[in-house]
Amino acid sequence: MDITSMKIKDMRNALDKREITAGELADEYLKRIPVSGCFETVTEENAGIAAKNAQEAINSGKSSEICGIPLAISDNICTEDVRTSCGSKMLYNFIPPYSAEAADRLNKNGAVILGKTKIDEFSMGNNTLGAATAVKENLCAGAICSDTGGEIGTSASACGIAGLKPTYGRVSRHGLAAIASSMDTIGAIAKDVSGCASILGIIEGYDTKDVHTRAYKDNRETAKDIKTLKIAVMQDSTGPVAKSDSTEVEEASAFFSSNGAEVSACGIPSLKYAYPSFYIISSAEASTNLARYDGIKFGYRSEKGDSYAELVVNSRTEGFGDEVKKRILFGTFTLMSDNIKDYFYKAMAIRQKIRGELLSVFDKYDAFIFPARDSSYNAAASLAGLPVITVGGISIAGRQMEESTIIKAAEFFEKGRKV
Repeated sequence: MDITSMKIKDMRNALDKREITAGELADEYLKRIPVSGCFETVTEENAGIAAKNAQEAINSGKSSEICGIPLAISDNICTEDVRTSCGSKMLYNFIPPYSAEAADRLNKNGAVILGKTKIDEFSMGNNTLGAATAVKENLCAGAICSDTGGEIGTSASACGIAGLKPTYGRVSRHGLAAIASSMDTIGAIAKDVSGCASILGIIEGYDTKDVHTRAYKDNRETAKDIKTLKIAVMQDSTGPVAKSDSTEVEEASAFFSSNGAEVSACGIPSLKYAYPSFYIISSAEASTNLARYDGIKFGYRSEKGDSYAELVVNSRTEGFGDEVKKRILFGTFTLMSDNIKDYFYKAMAIRQKIRGELLSVFDKYDAFIFPARDSSYNAAASLAGLPVITVGGISIAGRQMEESTIIKAAEFFEKGRKV
């Protein structure tokens, strides 16, 4: 058996039984990575040291759930002394002096970090598949990456694996390159739901460096059983939904219903405004967050420019790609004094309305499902800060800080659809 195709829980079992060593596991992955285009940076030397330390912890019987497991980190999450470029010329030579809190927690718990996976520039775009492709192609057992508007779910779905975007504030954003600060989240991608849950269990929790984190930990053992679960099926998407996506939701609905869950259709009246509102808010926040990259204080510096103003303009023109420039310009436009009331303030008001409508869904239901690649529902979930798990082409969203419910439902669905 190819050990790189194993799921995290099976690797854990094999490592603990001494059937394989952390070093052997890491070496097998490192042999495969150079022939792929998924990694921006490979940290072979660091991985070797981490594998040795992990094996010592395993031998002593003091290993964590992810100790010795080869993982990857997306290139917009800071890693101490390892280049973090955010896929941009603007940060082509940036070597962080510290690690993001999520990355630091992986390191402290014995994970073997193989390197940094490629992303769209500053994670803006629809093709952020580096981490998901790496997991699918057996180049790492799992990964942590960012999600602003459903990127984890859409990329996991495209690759036929599992992805988990936690509640906003469940995982520290410290060390994540900020794009849309009120929605940016660090989540997990793995071959199955259990793998995502294992990674979340390590990176979650309160962090003094992120005021939005909360000291809360739900009990996955007491999560609701499928036969007591009430599930809403969101059916009124405003955009064209691929027939395969629609079929997947229908099949999932039938599966949950046939296994005892109470399933019924539901929708939110303001859904058609979700993506436009998300785009306005995320672009405005990106415009503000990316203002720091001016070539003077931070980021790539142009060799052209006879004045401060020219140097800044040339640095940003040369350092940023087209998609990033477009969002910066649009975000700046929506924040101008003549426009802010007509765009940004209205988008924020709609955000509150969507959040209220989604939270009201949970007055009756425990979770709701929708096509994993539906931009409207992904945007709505991000605007409301809800946790979302993706498996088998569908996404399951739940109440804030109740990941246990959607994880248990997703695991049940994952196992049942393979029978």
